[in-house]
Amino acid sequence: MLLEYFAINYWWAVAVIFWYIVSSIISWYPLRHVPGPFLAKFSHLWLARLALSGKQYEAHLKLNKEYGPLVRVGPNEVFTDDLELLRKINSTKSLYPKSASYSGSRLNPWHESLFMMRDPITHDKMKAKLIYGYSGKETMGPEAAIDEQIMNLIHLIQDKYISIPGDFRPLQWCKTAGLFTLDVISRLALGREFGCLSSDEDIHCFFDTLKDYLPIVSLTTDVPWLRNIFFSSFFLSLFGPSIKDKRGIGKMMGLANRVVDEFYDGDGDGDGKVKHDMLTWKGSFKKHGLTKDECEIESIFMFVAGSDTTASVIRAGMLHILATPHVYCRFKQEIEKAIREGYASNPISNAESLCQPYIQASSTIFSQSKRD
Repeated sequence: MLLEYFAINYWWAVAVIFWYIVSSIISWYPLRHVPGPFLAKFSHLWLARLALSGKQYEAHLKLNKEYGPLVRVGPNEVFTDDLELLRKINSTKSLYPKSASYSGSRLNPWHESLFMMRDPITHDKMKAKLIYGYSGKETMGPEAAIDEQIMNLIHLIQDKYISIPGDFRPLQWCKTAGLFTLDVISRLALGREFGCLSSDEDIHCFFDTLKDYLPIVSLTTDVPWLRNIFFSSFFLSLFGPSIKDKRGIGKMMGLANRVVDEFYDGDGDGDGKVKHDMLTWKGSFKKHGLTKDECEIESIFMFVAGSDTTASVIRAGMLHILATPHVYCRFKQEIEKAIREGYASNPISNAESLCQPYIQASSTIFSQSKRD
């Protein structure tokens, strides 16, 4: 009896090992000519380990130096730093379809935003509904809304971060730049700012949520079988986020839902009046046929796509200026002169800035920071 038990389990073990060897060979064969790490040719474990390390950028640079412009990083995945190839892949009339990995980057795990849609026809239909709002064609006065947040930023610095003898008050620009972009986007997209600058904190824990959630997104993007598990109906029904959550991605979903509900149900800002300023982003979406659910999904994505990314450009631009003392001094002198001689209003307009060479040069610095 005991021998029979071991014999049965022995053959099961042999079958599993045989299946693993055959499946590994099948995975390896199609891209066998593409160089890359040994484990990556057979298994997604290499990608999973890299995703959890948070060092994809450094690892990819090293891989391209070691293996060349095209590197195999998974059984069915390749990585390239060839700019011409990337332009071809991402061109308007590209014949390269989106892979299933896009489905792993869902912020609202129950639904896909425009960015994740893989079907070209569905994607184009949704894009046609969103383009007017995102392009600003139906947005009234975005410059004035941004000016408001710039003034809020200045007031924050004046109130809390002006150092005096014996009282050094350093400003954490990395944090403050993020608060600024959150308030700008919320003002433009939702009709009112979150108030992060006025409170000098990320009041909705947005960046903490991203810090916790993005490693999961990275993992589900790179590893197909994990993606299938995490976004299955069964798994989400047991462990998925809820708009009633007090933290995490569920809290972000709840925040977006409340604001969109208010606009769709009341056509205004709680007092029955239609808002014709920045809420026209949402007004545009509704006008062009987005359902309330679709609007809620796009609301979350626009914060992720435009908050820390834009803040990173602002941080990098400021770093370039501050790290070059003679540029920083000339920049300050030009600003002081423009204010003293009345060439700059409060805040300075674009027409006034065109007459200031160093201010124009700074715009070039920030444009270059997008590439860094």
